[in-house]
Amino acid sequence: MSSATVPFRLLIINDSQQEAQRLTSMFQNSGNPCRAQHINTEEAFNKTLSEQNWDIVIADNNTNSLPPVDAIRTIRKHNSDLPVILLSDDDQKRPVIDGLKLGACDVVELDDDQHLLLVVNRELENKKQRKHARNAERKAREIEQLNRQLLDRSKDGIAFMQDGMFIYANESFSNMCGHDGPDELDCVPLMDIAVSEDQDKIKKTLKQFSLKGDCQSDNTLSCHLNSPKGETIPLNIELQHSQFDDEACIQLFVKGQNISADMTATSPSQDVVETSDEANGLFTKTQLHNKLTQLIKSDSEQEKSHAFFYIDIDKFEEKVESIVGIDGANDVLATIAEFIQKHCSEEDYIAKISDGVFAVISNEVHLEKLLNTGNIIAEHICEHFFEVKSKTLKLTASIGITLINETSLDAQSVIKEATQAILSLRKQKDDGLGNGANFFQPTEDNQTVLISSLQKALKEDKFKLLFQPIISLRGDETERYEVLLRMIDEESNEISPSHFMQAAASMNTISKIDRWVTLETIKHLSNREGAKVQLVTTLSHQTLCDKSFIPWLKVAIKAAKVNPAALIFQLQEAEITQHLTAAKKFFGDCSSMGIELCINQFGCALEPLSLLEHIDVDHIKIDGSFSMELQENSENKEALENLLKELHKQNKITTIPLVENANIISKLWQMGAHCIQGHYLQPPSAAMDYEFSAEGA
Repeated sequence: MSSATVPFRLLIINDSQQEAQRLTSMFQNSGNPCRAQHINTEEAFNKTLSEQNWDIVIADNNTNSLPPVDAIRTIRKHNSDLPVILLSDDDQKRPVIDGLKLGACDVVELDDDQHLLLVVNRELENKKQRKHARNAERKAREIEQLNRQLLDRSKDGIAFMQDGMFIYANESFSNMCGHDGPDELDCVPLMDIAVSEDQDKIKKTLKQFSLKGDCQSDNTLSCHLNSPKGETIPLNIELQHSQFDDEACIQLFVKGQNISADMTATSPSQDVVETSDEANGLFTKTQLHNKLTQLIKSDSEQEKSHAFFYIDIDKFEEKVESIVGIDGANDVLATIAEFIQKHCSEEDYIAKISDGVFAVISNEVHLEKLLNTGNIIAEHICEHFFEVKSKTLKLTASIGITLINETSLDAQSVIKEATQAILSLRKQKDDGLGNGANFFQPTEDNQTVLISSLQKALKEDKFKLLFQPIISLRGDETERYEVLLRMIDEESNEISPSHFMQAAASMNTISKIDRWVTLETIKHLSNREGAKVQLVTTLSHQTLCDKSFIPWLKVAIKAAKVNPAALIFQLQEAEITQHLTAAKKFFGDCSSMGIELCINQFGCALEPLSLLEHIDVDHIKIDGSFSMELQENSENKEALENLLKELHKQNKITTIPLVENANIISKLWQMGAHCIQGHYLQPPSAAMDYEFSAEGA
């Protein structure tokens, strides 16, 4: 409230119109004018939030007509930057703690007007600073996008290299190297395309540059590269320390005169204009992205709002494309597009993002109407029988809805919010099919804290590895440990991945964390040269689908001179099933390198053994629920015994986790289990110091 001439917009929630008037008069008399509105029903609150932006909410903690917990939940649905101050008639500490946990920014004692004035001033200033920060971040993202476009279109050859491997090359640089496009250099080590005579010189130059950096008098690398056509290409490359995607790296720069005229004329990826989806009369993904970018800028400036629908046909590839082919799938998409257009207004902006995925930008912002529209579209799709190529298909759709408003940063963040709403919807269904619509709601405050801690941990390398031994019951002399990750927070607490991986997913940093764990695992193996050790590392489905991971891994293993057979990668059964095509490719690449593979949490699917018909792995770790049931009831062993019997027929090495007492070890040995793991044997430790030789197995 730096300016007394500009009233702030205030919503007052309580059961007393008289108290609302008193608060309004108090602000006016204190020289802090406000435009206030009294709210006492959830319907009125929803309508008010949809119609315009507000600065602050003051709510009585004892309001019956609209309890503060419901008001805060509604604000989250609207994804509004709207601080809530609670008033309490209790002068104890408990209401303050409970209010802050609820999501209020502060709790003030009722009738303590001086305290309330200070808190309101503070929160209005905080909100102004958050608005400035969002505007700055939007501008920063716009600049980043512009810089990327300038890099892509530059006549000069520009590339970025990390750990000796290209992580980006523009069209000009790839053409200079004799390649048709930048994708051909993605994750390729520089040494792989350098002529053998120059490789020692390149290693020496890069090493000196890494040590001395930009302080060197000469940062030029002159070398010859092999083109795919068998030609030898000379290049004079200027080196410079830089950053790409927030990662420290080395920039390679080659002046543009090295580009031949025919290369620049035939550049396939520059100035490509995407047209509308002619088959369905819809806009494209690129056009949608541009429209979102325009709306986010205008809505933040004019304090307007729009709604965004993300419509994802459940298991489209499995239920449609694999059955009726691409042509049949296009017929289905055309029908679905008609459904969507039928239930949208003429002003709505409808786009097809990919096969089975549509998006809608709507001027409607009332939550009930939006949710109703989403559910109607989902219901229409679910009830329709799609007749294609003499086949009848039944489909469902998951629809995520979010608002485009002052809190929206860029197009990608809006799309991410809508997809998170879909994930939340599917988690609520036993079959994993959304078949309905759901609003995005920002995560609770503890999630915000986790994101902040995770950002700091990534920046300051505040992670550590623990090791838990996997004991053989069959006399195998290999010393196996599972590698477990822990994040160190500001209070030096060790945080398990189960608590911060959701935050990591929202930040798109899971693959980065996987690489950190993998690299640290490789370092530990290099320090135990000669020992018969295997380390089991868990990877996520994000890494499973990351095409650049295997090339990166090869470079890391080669640099550390580690035997790939000492590595075991494990992935969850459910994630492998959901990404089976990527899993086949990933597992095949790992096997060809000599890396062993393990399926974790195995046995929970309806037909778990059918997964082994598609992929080949060395190890199976049974889901911990089997061992827990066996420990609770020693007679409850039939399911585990039958599962182990079938796995052993296929020569799989089986591990039973969560062994918490000695009573079941003999039973597991009788069942033929190969290995056991659990706190009874040894809890996770910072050192690999288990005495395997002491086991009598």
